[in-house]
Amino acid sequence: MNSNHFYKKSFKAKVFFCLGLSILISISDPLSPLGWGMAKRPPIPEIPKIEIAPPSPEGPIWTLPELVTEALQKNPELYAYKERWKAAKARFWQAISWDDTMIGADFEEMRNADGGKEENIEWMISQKVPFPGKRFLKGRVARKEAKMTQADYQAKEREIVSEIKKAYFEYFLRDHEVRLHEDTKRILERLAKSAESRYATGKMSYMEVLKVHTELATITNEVAKHYQQRETALARLNALIGRNALDPLRIRISVPERTLNYTREDLMKLALENRPELRAMRYGFEAARTDAKAAWLDLMPDAQVRIEARQFSGESGIRETDQFIGFEVPIFSMVGRMGQIREKQAQKRAARGAWENMQNMALFEVQEAWAEFESNDRTARMYESNVVPQAESAFESVLAEYEGGRTEFSTVMDAQKALTEFRHHYFEALAMREQNFADLERVVGMDLGGGVLS
Repeated sequence: MNSNHFYKKSFKAKVFFCLGLSILISISDPLSPLGWGMAKRPPIPEIPKIEIAPPSPEGPIWTLPELVTEALQKNPELYAYKERWKAAKARFWQAISWDDTMIGADFEEMRNADGGKEENIEWMISQKVPFPGKRFLKGRVARKEAKMTQADYQAKEREIVSEIKKAYFEYFLRDHEVRLHEDTKRILERLAKSAESRYATGKMSYMEVLKVHTELATITNEVAKHYQQRETALARLNALIGRNALDPLRIRISVPERTLNYTREDLMKLALENRPELRAMRYGFEAARTDAKAAWLDLMPDAQVRIEARQFSGESGIRETDQFIGFEVPIFSMVGRMGQIREKQAQKRAARGAWENMQNMALFEVQEAWAEFESNDRTARMYESNVVPQAESAFESVLAEYEGGRTEFSTVMDAQKALTEFRHHYFEALAMREQNFADLERVVGMDLGGGVLS
């Protein structure tokens, strides 16, 4: 009897304990109807404010052709190459000129038989006359070196144009990344408002709201990062066109319908014909070959011509003249001259080897740039026609399901991240395709056309 009574009391105590515990759990759960108005609900997290660089002030908008023109006129490095070319052209006249003429007077003082002084004056003019052909060959060397410097200047022009185009499309990519992340930010702000409303009515947990706001904070930081990267691309363009990196610059973005109307073999042939670096190497080899010929001619004797005229003391006219002609013969300097010939011959062979190696490297660079262009062109077209449209359709469908309460936030974020990634890959392929095209024009050494940039 006592045992049954104790069992009943113990059972009732357990029932009341479990009931109290369930009520306590319900009150502590923000989504439980029993907890509405009875428990303190966690506050909705705030999104941190991130400073974003202000847009450039009002001013003219630069197109790509305008940037290229400005760079060719005002790029400091290109200006330095142009002045080196001018200096090299001026060396031609130095190479063909003879040595300086020596003009002098010899004052002689002597005593005559009466013990008086007599002063005689001997006038002299002397000139070194080089062996025929020596100065001509040195002039040819100087002219080839000037052409080599001109080709270096033209190669730098191609390089600057290529760098401008690559920096322009780097800005294009960064600008679209800003826009993509701003679009994602607007969608997340829309989802955050929806989540807050559902949280307020108890239809969503606090953790789901926290996920939305965490993603929103992350994407806000990404937007700021891409703004900074876009400003860096603008600074690069400013430097290339000869302006201060921090000067305001507004760019009009345009991507041409790109079509490459040349085969790989055509491009290789064009590179061998037009690339300035190859011309520079060829002129360098021709200069070294001519210099080697001139080294043999240095064995020939140069002439020394001198004319003297004497004026004796107490006389007003010239009474005596002397003429002298001599030759500089490399007798004791023969060993040095032969060493010079061997040096020039080795330099000629080295220049030829460098030229042939440059030809091989040019063909390789054409192959590399062409392959990269073709790959990124295919990728861009695939994403534009197939991948991105399907991802956009899938995201719109998932977004509608989430706002209707039929799917979870993580599903929406997966779809959004996939869409942003595909769009990024598309714009990245476009930018890289145009950068590869700029590289292709540089290694070929000429404009290849295929679209109008405005």
